[in-house]
Amino acid sequence: MKFTVSIILMCVIFNQNTDSLTNTKWICTVSNSCIDTLTFIKNNRANNYSCELNYTSKGHYKRFKNIVVLTEKDDSHDEDGGKTVFFRTKFILKENNLFPISSEELVNGKWKEAKMQKNKDYVFRKIAK
Repeated sequence: MKFTVSIILMCVIFNQNTDSLTNTKWICTVSNSCIDTLTFIKNNRANNYSCELNYTSKGHYKRFKNIVVLTEKDDSHDEDGGKTVFFRTKFILKENNLFPISSEELVNGKWKEAKMQKNKDYVFRKIAK
């Protein structure tokens, strides 16, 4: 009986997600009537809603201590023939805020500095766990 309880307890402990970002929601106020939303979900996935584009990009994230790296797929632009673009944004996590550090774009298989960098005021604030 003790052995069975120990096995069950170990399974529960090892299956718990230790990533404190999972199932959290973050917002960034772009203007009084426009709020972007970043949601971290299970399996290191993320959804990033842009109110200006009215589009949710899907992506993956990795966390390295207080650095969060978000890689997103953007296929929202019809004007370029539906071309899919991949972006990578690095944030520093400080208390309940994500501050942008850099933005990169995948060009010919290599990460290059994005033409448009995130404004340093483009800060996400945690609102829900």
